[in-house]
Amino acid sequence: MLGRTTLCAKKLEKAGLGKYVRNTKGYRTMAKNYLMLLQPGFALFAAVGILFIFILCSALWWDTTATAAEIFAVFGPVS
Repeated sequence: MLGRTTLCAKKLEKAGLGKYVRNTKGYRTMAKNYLMLLQPGFALFAAVGILFIFILCSALWWDTTATAAEIFAVFGPVS
């Protein structure tokens, strides 16, 4: 399996892109992009947004009385 990583190694090194060849000294395992530190925040923002959309989808129930069991029956598993 490790032999497959050298398929393009010579071409990459010839093009000056040796840092992208795995199992070599210059290979970078960590991207140098500080925006990746914000990714968990974006994921949390998206999860809250999806929850908000589910709440808006239940707007039909706002003028009637719905029990917790009825809401869980729609949005979650009920045993």
